[in-house]
Amino acid sequence: MNFTDNGLLTMVLVANLIAASGRPLSELVKPLDRYPSTGEINLAVRDPAAVLAVLEALYRDADLDHLDGLTVGYPDWWFNIRRSHTEPVVRLNLEAESKSLMDEKVQEVLAAIRRADPAAREA
Repeated sequence: MNFTDNGLLTMVLVANLIAASGRPLSELVKPLDRYPSTGEINLAVRDPAAVLAVLEALYRDADLDHLDGLTVGYPDWWFNIRRSHTEPVVRLNLEAESKSLMDEKVQEVLAAIRRADPAAREA
């Protein structure tokens, strides 16, 4: 089978999985949902590149990846922030090993974004 970036093929495979199991998709993916997550937080900023540069400098001791925006990884938490291609916003997603750590780190990252761009606001 050819596994490519194909939405239709993915839909068919997921539909087959649901039909074969007789269980809802939400139940099938529950074991994969291991970490508390913020979900996507959209922030309107004036200069997305500057915000990403500030975060990269601030978290330079982390594992950094630039495949899709900026991904900052630590052993017990990580975040990704990327520019939207369709809206004038950056999109932040953060996960951690515990809800309390997630809450702490999302406030830390949001504060750093607001220091980099005082006009930043949730969109």
